[in-house]
Amino acid sequence: MKDCLFADFAYNTTMNYELDTDLFVEHLKSKYSTIRLIISPPRCASTALARTFWEHPDIRFYAHEPFETTYYRKSPLADALQMIDEPINLEEKYSKKSNH
Repeated sequence: MKDCLFADFAYNTTMNYELDTDLFVEHLKSKYSTIRLIISPPRCASTALARTFWEHPDIRFYAHEPFETTYYRKSPLADALQMIDEPINLEEKYSKKSNH
């Protein structure tokens, strides 16, 4: 069984990205059985909400605001995609997850 990916997207309407979304989504779907997203404006407590979901045993991976680096640091889109493709493994980072 594949694991669940949870991503917290702080969405800013001034961002304009071009990417092959279909290909990237298919890639993610091949890695995870379930993908959950929080899409919100910046500074709306989305990280706090996401962290409450970390307690759920099915949520094992987390990508924290992957597009933040492209917006604030003008990093290439590839950096954001890498953060989504290589999310934080909550079970490894927070050992209490392994007890679920």
